[in-house]
Amino acid sequence: MKLNTLSKIFCPLALLLTMSANAAIIDFTIDVTDHIYDPEGMAWDGTYLWVVDDDTDDEAHQINVETGELISSFAIDPAGLGTPDVESIAWDGSNLWIADSAGVIGKYATDGTLLDTITTTLTGVTDEYFDLEGMTWDGSYLWVAEESSGNIFQLDSLGNTLNYFSTGLIQTSSVSFYNDSFWVGDDETDRIYQYDASTFALLSDLDLEAMLIDANIDITFNDPKGITWDDQGNLWFSDDGDEVLVRINYDAVRVPEPSTIALFSLMLVFVNQKRRKHTLLTNNVSIDR
Repeated sequence: MKLNTLSKIFCPLALLLTMSANAAIIDFTIDVTDHIYDPEGMAWDGTYLWVVDDDTDDEAHQINVETGELISSFAIDPAGLGTPDVESIAWDGSNLWIADSAGVIGKYATDGTLLDTITTTLTGVTDEYFDLEGMTWDGSYLWVAEESSGNIFQLDSLGNTLNYFSTGLIQTSSVSFYNDSFWVGDDETDRIYQYDASTFALLSDLDLEAMLIDANIDITFNDPKGITWDDQGNLWFSDDGDEVLVRINYDAVRVPEPSTIALFSLMLVFVNQKRRKHTLLTNNVSIDR
């Protein structure tokens, strides 16, 4: 068999084996049972995680991801309802945006001061079915996930719809913008889906149940109620059923199985032997015919 033929066979296979070693893995969890009963939306402020609890205390909680320590908390009620249903939070680089499910969004300083409020108007969504479940900041605009429609909406400064795209999901529960993509959590499938920020095409998805089993972590619900990215390229999701925050190391490199290493090494030896033989024959061509 010719060397170039061998290369055509083995090089793609070697590349495939190398790529298969790269995978997103769950490598860390924070149990917040003691101070957050129903962790929902999440945001990263550059140093800490912020998590909103819409069940017992209606507060925003600041969490140290290294220790799991609760740093600070403040009450949230952007619409002044007294009993808010708060499920979404986003960080714009300076302030926190926190929304209740009915669509009133409050702009908060990190000390809990309410700076401003806006009321969202989403194209094609009526008050009867309105359920705002997630929110993120893309560097210029807020985007919100609305569960009943399965759509992700871009908002202007007054809360009106500028643009939107359909995910086709049944229970959109969270959204985060990162690396030119929208990442959308779905309660129905227990997956996080990646969409291209320009074309809105579906690019990939993460099966949370399979990842938790692979990590040998026992979590019952696997609900990605809130998702956000930190500065180290970790994707976090909050599971309100288990009161736990879960870190996904998205750029983790797994050590290949021994059988894979052996096969890859054998292929390299085989190709090198063929290359050596080909070189010797080329350098010692006989002129006899």
